[in-house]
Amino acid sequence: MRTKFAAGLWLVLVAGIATAQQAEKPVPTRQVDPAKFAEMKKKILDKADERIGQLEELEECVQAAQDMQALLACRPQHAAGNGLNTN
Repeated sequence: MRTKFAAGLWLVLVAGIATAQQAEKPVPTRQVDPAKFAEMKKKILDKADERIGQLEELEECVQAAQDMQALLACRPQHAAGNGLNTN
């Protein structure tokens, strides 16, 4: 009985791996002007830096919070709808 179960489990595992490998799609490539590539890369990095700065500010605010009101003040746009508003 154990042998049949082990064989069945092995078969399911191998079939799952084979299916997963077939499902992988290659990343599409396209030709991009090097100048445009540099511009796109700069925009993405600038946006990432902006987000990192926002997250660092949020982290500092949350670490400094001493009570719920101060914590909610860290993200006022979310305080009303997240269920944490205890007023």
